[in-house]
Amino acid sequence: VAAENDQTLFFNGESFKLRRITGIDAVNEVPVFSRLAFDSGGIEGLAGTKGILVSRQTAAKLGLRVGDGLSLRLSDRSGYLTSAELVVRGVFNDASIFGFYNAYVDIEMLRSLLGDGPDACSVMGFYFRDRADPGDRAAELMAALATNGLDTFPQLVTRSDLDALRNQAWTGVRYGVLPVENSIDAKVMSLIQAIELASYLFLVMILAIILVGMRNTTHIMTRRRFKEIGTIRALGLSEGGAMSLVLGESMIVASFGFFLGLAIAASLLFVLSFIPLDWPAGFDIFLRKGRLSFAFSPFFLAMNFCALAAMTALGSMPAARQATRVPPAGAMTTNE
Repeated sequence: VAAENDQTLFFNGESFKLRRITGIDAVNEVPVFSRLAFDSGGIEGLAGTKGILVSRQTAAKLGLRVGDGLSLRLSDRSGYLTSAELVVRGVFNDASIFGFYNAYVDIEMLRSLLGDGPDACSVMGFYFRDRADPGDRAAELMAALATNGLDTFPQLVTRSDLDALRNQAWTGVRYGVLPVENSIDAKVMSLIQAIELASYLFLVMILAIILVGMRNTTHIMTRRRFKEIGTIRALGLSEGGAMSLVLGESMIVASFGFFLGLAIAASLLFVLSFIPLDWPAGFDIFLRKGRLSFAFSPFFLAMNFCALAAMTALGSMPAARQATRVPPAGAMTTNE
């Protein structure tokens, strides 16, 4: 159960508008919410009370501490304003995007404020261990709901589809399924996409540097080994063999650099994961419990290695072709 329309906290003459206030089962969901990085207090004692868990930013804005009383105003399901007097039970450091605009209260208390019946639920989340396509999983859930005789909405594709339903008139209880990534606010998705685009542009820039660097390196290497390559050619190395020699050496150098860089990056990230980095305002959206966390995807590592190999081959190709044109007789007489 959640309230997402005009929910505001008041304390000591100050107000703070929340983006969302969520009702939680403080008994059965303890394993989930105990993972929050609490600065003070906690989820213990929240069940069945008019307690509230607020973010560090909310507490700083209003000057709240655990045990303080404050007022909550929100709109119920009928659109009427209602209020409640709450007590701060915990102050947490939320590392999710815009998480500091969220707050958590006992689910039964929130149901009462919103005018929902007992055991009512407006949103339910499901987590799956496999990595099936979210769209296919949503279609399976929709089919299961229909098979069990439940009234469903048409297939929801984006957040705007869900928002449009709020303005439609319908009766009874209906169900809809929307993948999490499609339910995220458009502004948040724009931020995520901008970060991804910046990372890809940075990767392209790095690959361009690798291309130019490898081209220059192999060119110099081939010139300095002119006599050596000519001698090997005189001993029977074919033109294709000379090209493979230069390309192979370039790939070995690139592979060594890739795995060395990966090892250094992993070591650096491992050290940084022990350093609290939650002091810059807003930086906590990139953190987990106030610290950096990292995971290497084998798929993306393979993609990056293939991109590196392609740039290495492309950059080394001019020098490799130059090696095929080294005349054995001429190379033997040079001093290079």
